[in-house]
Amino acid sequence: MSLLQGPWRAEADARIARHRHGTCTITVTTAGGAPVAGAAIAVEHLRGPLPIGTCINDWIHAPGGDGPRYRDAVRSAFDALVCENAMKWYAIEARDGELDWRGADAACQFALDVDLPLRGHCLFWS
Repeated sequence: MSLLQGPWRAEADARIARHRHGTCTITVTTAGGAPVAGAAIAVEHLRGPLPIGTCINDWIHAPGGDGPRYRDAVRSAFDALVCENAMKWYAIEARDGELDWRGADAACQFALDVDLPLRGHCLFWS
């Protein structure tokens, strides 16, 4: 079984075309406002309304090893973040009554440093 192809694919492609694609008209003019015929235009998508995110873990803070490469990959490929475990209850209160926000705080600081939104996690469920 392939997750890349299947009967769901045509419907997914139609939804993608409907919600994530659009058209625009670009008119190139001179400084005086005269249209420029045949102008070559390049468009680079920098950040759109649909964030593409990734989960970050404690490696994001590693000073050596793969830490720098991991941070560079996150910064260059994604525009939203979520914590893997740092904002889960068992990470914040590993011992009953002892709250430890260091992992969550460090994840928030990284998100601030790279100017990316960070989604938290459900703190409690039964």
